[in-house]
Amino acid sequence: MCVTKVTGQSLSSLASDWLWKPLQAEHAALWHTDEKEMELAYCCFNSNARDFARFGKMMLHMGRWNETQILDSAFVRLATSPAFGATLWLFLLVRRQPRHSSLFTSAVF
Repeated sequence: MCVTKVTGQSLSSLASDWLWKPLQAEHAALWHTDEKEMELAYCCFNSNARDFARFGKMMLHMGRWNETQILDSAFVRLATSPAFGATLWLFLLVRRQPRHSSLFTSAVF
């Protein structure tokens, strides 16, 4: 709600313009909403594995995708550190065989 008041855009529209389009994502992302159609900022951003791999590669390159700095490298360092307030959690969900492992990412900012 604050983001919309300040920018005049919804959270999903900003994420599309500032993150998804610069990443050259191949598919639209879907964001779960509440009963008032407001995006759930704390969760539920869904897309396909290939586009999330683009996001992961960008994070590995400190916010840079190809020649474009999408996220500030200081923010990426903070988001991937155990610092209080902005942490990116990664969980490896291992099934019986490692080749069936999957990666679950949850970001809380």
